[in-house]
This record gives sequence, structure tokens and C-alpha cells, in this order.
Amino acid sequence: MTILGLLCLTYLAFGREHILAKILDDQEGNKNLPLEIGFVSIIISFRIVLFDSFLHTICLVLYGLFLFLVLNISVLTERRSEIFSDFFLVLLTLALQVIESHVLDYRSKVVFWMQAREERNYRTTASIRMKTDDFINSESELLIKACENVQNTLKKACSVIMYKDIRDALKISQIELESIKQRIGSAIYASDIKFDDGYIDAEDKEFIAQNFVDIGYKSEKSSNSQTTLMNFSDKNHYPFSHYGVEMLESILCQIGQNWNFNIFFLQETTGNCLSIIGKYLFQKWKLTDFLQQKQEIINNFFQRLELQYIDNPYHNSLHAADVLHSSLYFIMQSNLQNCVSLNELINCIIAASGHDAGHPGLTNRFLVNNRDKIAIKYNDVSVLENMHASKTYKIMITGGSNVFEFLNNDEYVRSRKMIISMILETDMSKHFEVLGKFRTRVSTLSNIDIDNFEDKIQILSMGLKCADVGHSAKDQELHEKWTELVCEEFFNQGDLEKQRGQAVSMYCDRDTTNIPKSQAGFIKNICLPLYEIWASYLQSGKVDKNVIMQLKNNMEYWSLYRKRRETTKVPMNRIEDYKRIMSTK
Repeated sequence: MTILGLLCLTYLAFGREHILAKILDDQEGNKNLPLEIGFVSIIISFRIVLFDSFLHTICLVLYGLFLFLVLNISVLTERRSEIFSDFFLVLLTLALQVIESHVLDYRSKVVFWMQAREERNYRTTASIRMKTDDFINSESELLIKACENVQNTLKKACSVIMYKDIRDALKISQIELESIKQRIGSAIYASDIKFDDGYIDAEDKEFIAQNFVDIGYKSEKSSNSQTTLMNFSDKNHYPFSHYGVEMLESILCQIGQNWNFNIFFLQETTGNCLSIIGKYLFQKWKLTDFLQQKQEIINNFFQRLELQYIDNPYHNSLHAADVLHSSLYFIMQSNLQNCVSLNELINCIIAASGHDAGHPGLTNRFLVNNRDKIAIKYNDVSVLENMHASKTYKIMITGGSNVFEFLNNDEYVRSRKMIISMILETDMSKHFEVLGKFRTRVSTLSNIDIDNFEDKIQILSMGLKCADVGHSAKDQELHEKWTELVCEEFFNQGDLEKQRGQAVSMYCDRDTTNIPKSQAGFIKNICLPLYEIWASYLQSGKVDKNVIMQLKNNMEYWSLYRKRRETTKVPMNRIEDYKRIMSTK
């Protein structure tokens, strides 16, 4: 446009009769520049200025042609042939401009309505853009992915925009989006309340904080002076003579060390493996002395806790003991042992020991659908998990078993928050929510900080959650035993649903359930994504070698027998059928 304007100005300036005559030394004024060129140039310039608006362009062209033709014919009647010749040249040129203007105007309208449709269909478009490599994603992961898409778009826009103020505004928007990502990943948008000190005084602020905000204790950094597992070397392995089972010490020392520790043998030997392990761990790491408690109080707590467990096929004290061992394995075989204090270690032991206390062998869904008194009591929200936490703490307030009796109030509240949070995170109905949140913090944002109290709760909760399904990654013999037990418990629920005339829950029908298919799907869809991100965080060679590899082997094992069933048409929907097939492998 600048060049076109310069040319037009030059052309018109030189077109004056006396200037052109002076330059060309034409005293008679016979030489003239054709004004048609300037006429056409001005209309082209206005077409561009008007953004190729077809309506406005055609008005200019028609008006210009009318003036050109009428004035020239009326004034220069003797030169009509020359005028018509010039007119048709101008007409041809301007007709091409009108056609081009119409094409561009139509194209801009098409682009506008395409963008309008894209905006109306934003949700669909966004869902496509937010797809990740994983088959199942939590809402927080999708939100963060959307933020990343917007950030990338803003970054590209910054690279082509020349105006500094606009670039700065876009850069600020990118920073704000990064802040939103961090807040979504940390979930602080739901739990952290900000006070504007300019509009609220200190007393009102304290009153609101005490009465209208969830109780929670956050710490910037954990104290480095706290004693951790690293302070206990192998030489601090104390005799277990207090319980008259000295011969078991060589077996119990495998707790937290041997991933495939045979908990079944310990149960067959002692009959109360959960309380035995709890007492052993408290004595091994001098946790009784740390709590300034009597050994009798510790003994009472674990014995009463074990009695809370019902004799179910799977969710029993044996399962709790195995989960306790598995959760300690993750701590002791990774860098977590440098970060977990003795107080937090006690929390982990109690949470794992009581995470299924009082479990009736039925699912939350069954209890809610049947309006069970447990579901009524806990308002259909994490029914079993709330009950487990409640029963664990009810034992503590019972006379002679309060292990936290001598903790100060702050330590007690922090311990209670950690234990309850860990137990509630084992609710499988929140599996993908918990997994997505942890995966976001570890993989997408990479901002999880174990020195932060809230983050440490999230990490230890994930450890307990992985331990809760740890049987899926045990060696084949142990895994098959656990599979038989969990299937039997599911089938018992299915039998109960049949008796009540209800629809049988998936994989709970002993007559139709394909065990290899159910186990292969469980490991692939639930356990493997969970363990992969957990192992990614731990960065432990032993976890990768002993846990992840075995988990994948078990998935391949079930997939192989699933294919065998499909090719041979051999029934494998009953435990006895499964045993028969396994015995002939």
C-alpha cells in the first residue's frame, strides 16, 4: 500500500500540464499523462483499504465509471471514439477488480463461518486435541492438556506478532496458564483459601480459618533432623523373644526386604500374622520407645485391630498383613527411606494394618444399592474406607490401646490426617482420580515435593494403593493363591445377588466369569498404569526388577491362558475348572 500510494502521488504530481511541459520541453502542451491510470489506481487502493468488501467496491466502481463516461462524453463530444476506447479499458480493469473483490469477500465469509462452527464445537475439538497416549485420563489431566494446547497456540502467535504490547500480553497469558496447570495438578484450587488482608482483619481471618475451612496442616519443609529408616542399620535387628517365637525372626526379617515374602506360611505358623508383624516392626525400629508407650499398649492395639477383620476369603487379616509388607517394601527399597520419619513410618504401619478393618467381603456398590446400614451411616461416600478408618481409631480410644496417647495435639492431628487420607485413597471407585492426580504431578508437571506434608501424604497414599493390589505383581504361585481367594469372594457376592434377584455384578458370576480374561484385564487396565507411574517416581532398580517385570509376566500368563481357552473351548469360569487347567499346564 505504501508503494502504491507513492506511485499514485508521483503520477498525479507529474501529471499537471505545466510541470509535464517543463520537464518534456513541450511548449504547446501536446503531451499528457493518461489520467485513467490514476483513476484505476485510486479505486484499487480503496478496494484494499475497504478489506475487499464487495458491496463497497462495486459502489465505487459504478460511480467512477458513471462519472468517467458521462463527463467525458458531455464535454469532449468530438473525441467520443477515443473516450469509448479508454472507457472499455478502464471497464475491463475495474471489472477484474470487482471479480477479485467478490472472490476474496466470499472467501472471508466462508472462513468466518467455519471459525464460528469451530467455536460452537469447541468441546468436541478440545477433546480430540487433549487425547494422550493413555486410554483413560482423569479430568485434571485433560484440563492440563488443554492448558498446554493453549500455551502452544499463544507461543506460536507471539512468534508472528510484531507489536510488543500484544506479545507481552500473550507472554503474561502463558505464565498465567502455567500457574493454572500447577494449581490444577496440586488441587489447591479446591482446598487452599486466600485471604485479602486489605479487607479482613486478623481476628476475622482467624475465626474463618478455624470454622469455615477444612482442617489441614501444611508444612513448607519437613525437618531434616527427624529420624528415618536410614538411621537403622542391619545391626539394629533386635531379638523377638518377648513373644516366644524366636525361630520366626529369620522369617520376619524378610518383611520389607523380599517382595515375594510368603505371608501364607506365617499365617499357618502363628494364626495371627498381622499382630505378629505389627509387634515385630515396633520392636525392630524401637517405635514403642519413640511413642513413649508401654509394650502392652502396642500389643493390645494390634491384637484388637486383627480381631476386627472378618474371616472373608480375601479381605481378611492375611491380606492386611501382605499389604503392610508390600507398602514397607516400597519404602525400604527406594529413596523414601531417607524421607519418611519414624512418626510417618508409624502412620504407614497403622494405615496399612487397618485399611480393611471390618470389611464384610462386599463392594461399596453392593452396600449402597442394598441400602446397607454401613452405607447409610457414611452417606454412600467411600463407605467401606470410612468404616475402616473409623474402626482403626475406635480401637485407639479404647482403654489400654491408645498408641498415640502421648503425642502433642499438632502431631496427633497430622498423624490422623495422614492415616485417614491413606485409607480413603484405597477406594477403588476413585482409582482413576487418584491415579490421574499423581500422574499429573509426577509426569506432566514434575513438581511433587516429598518435603511438603501434603505431597508426602499423596506419595505414601499411592504406595498403600499399589500395595493394596500388590498380589497382581507377586510371583506366580502367590499370585494364583490370591487370585483364587479374590475370585471366591466375588463369587460369594454374586451368589448373594442372585438370591436377592438382583443383577449380578461384573466378574461376580461363578457360572459365567472367565477368570483369565478378568485377571488379564484387571492387570492391564488397572494395575499396570498404576505401577508404571509409581515405579517412575520411585526410580528403584529393585522395584523395576522384582515388581514391574513380574506384573508384566503375570499379565502375559493370563493372556496366554485366555487364548488357550478361546482356541480349545475349555470352560474356565469356575475355580475348580481353573485349578484343573492350571494343574495340566
